[in-house]
Amino acid sequence: MNNFSFEEESTLNLREILMKYVFQWKWFVLFLVLSITCGYIYLRYSIPDYESKASILITDEDGGGLGGGGELSIFKDMGLLGGSSDVESEIDVLKSRSLINEVVKKLDLQQTYYIIGDNSGMKRGELMGDSPVKLSFSLSDSLYWESEMFLELEFIDSQYVLVSNDDFSKKIAFGDTCATLTGDFCITKTAQFSDTWIDRELEFSLSRLEDAVTSVKNKIGIETTNKDGNVIAISLVGPNHKKNNQIIDELIRQHQMDAIADKNKVANNTNKFINDRIQFINGELSVVENESEAYKNKYKLVDVMANASQFMLKEEGLDEAVSKVNIQFSLSEYMLEILEKSKDKDDLLPSNLGFEDVTVSLMTEQYNELMLKKNKLLMNSSERNPVVLNLQNQLTSIKSSLYKSLKNIKEGLSLELQKLENKQRIYQSKLSKVPKYEKEFRDIQRQQQIKEGLYLYLMEKREENQIRLAATIENTKVIDWAYSNREPVSPKPKIIYLASILLGLLVPFGILYVRDLLDNKVHGIKDLEPFKLQGIGEIPEYETENTIVVTKDSRNVISEVFRSIRTNLNFLLAGKENRKVIAVTSTVSGEGKTFISINLAHALSHTGKKTVLVGMDLRAPKFLNYLDIEKEKGVSNYIIDDKISIEDILIPAEDNPNLSYIISGLIPPNPAELLLNPRLGELIKELSENFDYVIIDSAPVGLVSDTLNFLEHIDLLLYVARAEKAEKQFLNLPANLIVDKKVEKLAVVINGVDTKRHTGYGYGYGYGYGYGYGAGNSSYYGSEDTASKKRRFRFGKRK
Repeated sequence: MNNFSFEEESTLNLREILMKYVFQWKWFVLFLVLSITCGYIYLRYSIPDYESKASILITDEDGGGLGGGGELSIFKDMGLLGGSSDVESEIDVLKSRSLINEVVKKLDLQQTYYIIGDNSGMKRGELMGDSPVKLSFSLSDSLYWESEMFLELEFIDSQYVLVSNDDFSKKIAFGDTCATLTGDFCITKTAQFSDTWIDRELEFSLSRLEDAVTSVKNKIGIETTNKDGNVIAISLVGPNHKKNNQIIDELIRQHQMDAIADKNKVANNTNKFINDRIQFINGELSVVENESEAYKNKYKLVDVMANASQFMLKEEGLDEAVSKVNIQFSLSEYMLEILEKSKDKDDLLPSNLGFEDVTVSLMTEQYNELMLKKNKLLMNSSERNPVVLNLQNQLTSIKSSLYKSLKNIKEGLSLELQKLENKQRIYQSKLSKVPKYEKEFRDIQRQQQIKEGLYLYLMEKREENQIRLAATIENTKVIDWAYSNREPVSPKPKIIYLASILLGLLVPFGILYVRDLLDNKVHGIKDLEPFKLQGIGEIPEYETENTIVVTKDSRNVISEVFRSIRTNLNFLLAGKENRKVIAVTSTVSGEGKTFISINLAHALSHTGKKTVLVGMDLRAPKFLNYLDIEKEKGVSNYIIDDKISIEDILIPAEDNPNLSYIISGLIPPNPAELLLNPRLGELIKELSENFDYVIIDSAPVGLVSDTLNFLEHIDLLLYVARAEKAEKQFLNLPANLIVDKKVEKLAVVINGVDTKRHTGYGYGYGYGYGYGYGAGNSSYYGSEDTASKKRRFRFGKRK
């Protein structure tokens, strides 16, 4: 069996879609008015935010921009430097809680003053630097940083202020102390106070230090102006542009002070190292000088021997070279000693000691710089931070490279020293005739010169380091201090109103779209197209008290619809002059098939055609509910009893000579099996031979199979679908009847169509229902005396 399934059409009719929403224009207008009104109220009472900006340039120690070809670029080219750039590290420092914490403390951002509007009672703005009063708390720093408070201040006159919150309300004089559970505080006037503040109100808020730091950190924005540049842009959005500017400027100042402090740490550490070495060398030099003095006194030596002056001159050159090599060798030993001691510690290394090898100096400076960055990051993060780990790897790598370089330098100096000493021994051998005392004194003098040279060298480096310490400058250059154009960045009226308009359009559109998306009901003939079903008419929603709405002289809307259906049926049944059997069914009960059967039969009979209406719904017959018929024998009696003839069950209509009725008869226990009886076929055949039209009111095919049992005897199956009640998936049933070729012809009538909704969907009927009729004919109410009751019908069904 082939099953037909519903599929949405791939193409959309834009006009129909547009008409659906145009028809609901009142909702769009309503939501537009509401959304624009909400936008106006939001703009009226919202506190505007202003943006302040500043920009700084990250420079190297020489005052130039980073990455501009400085000495550190050598290490970057060698791959010794990696990870975050210096600019990115400075951004992390600027964003650090420790730095912002200092800003909050400096500006006392825990305290916030709000001015209250005169009429609205809402906050009009935040005061910063222009508050008429200042609250001072007599609390320790630790308690003050953890305190919270909210107060309302009302200036009674120039002497008194009313202080209140949820717990208390006190009138105090300016300068007096007010005791609260949080702590004692004093309110004093500022230079901004004047008589204009009398009878006005302020709100005061004291927040915890950590909360204030978090608030500033969340509001501030720090980023580079371009990917490879060294310029950092700092921005902050808040309700007070003065406060924004002060926060940004103070952040820059704190960052500069912090950078200077870091550099001073390196210089101070180097100074301590030099002083320690000077003290040590000074002790050794004193020992050598005392030894020289004692030797001279012992052996009465005053001048260097006059002979062998030629060899002595050459030896002096070697002595100078040996002295320089020894200085470099001692420095290497000192640095290796420092590295050995700090093997498992992260200490700063002394710099600018005067190594002739530039690589050692650069690597020492780079190590100290990375160490400071690491320590700075550890103040706000853990050692597992990827940036910290990256810095630690770089420190380990540089420290290892520095250690290897120093070892290599030491070995090279050792070899060079051996060569120089070999040369010295050559000249000393030539001086073998020099008196023993002079030779020994020369050795003492040589040691004295070495110690003096190293001592003077360290003294010189100490002075250089002192000068460097005094001339330390920050590594940032301020391009622009904080500024604001005083134009609010939010809310922006144009954007708010545009958003209001869009919201006013999208909300009803979304509601209607979701409604249509979830709507699976049949509304009109247009819904038949995806199922490839043929519709022959739409019966509009109509209220009437009459069962039969189609009479010979009726000219109301619903009568015209049935006449239109009658015409369409004639086209469908063209060629069936001698046999026109029409069965009327539906998917479920309550869709109006009996009402349509009765009025369709009347419409056909008014053309002069002999018509018979047969009640074939043996399970729940509706004829007796609609027609005033007293006869009890019907179709079931005819099938069961061979003695009953058609004349016995045929009921002529009283007011219509061309119309006859046959009721369903007694309700049998086995309706489905009864309809398989051959006498049913004989009944239909005989009726089709004696009548022009045979209209069969059958059972719903979606509930029982009764109607399917006699489909072979009919010419047309008229399927009734109730608008706003029948689901679209119900239409799969008649579609499958066509696919399976169980019926010769099938047509669909949509019953109870909401004409207003129908028009909104863009379907239309092909003619105006009000054509030729006045407003008084928009509804038709007739009367029918049945069991002394008047019945009222809606959508073709009794209401």
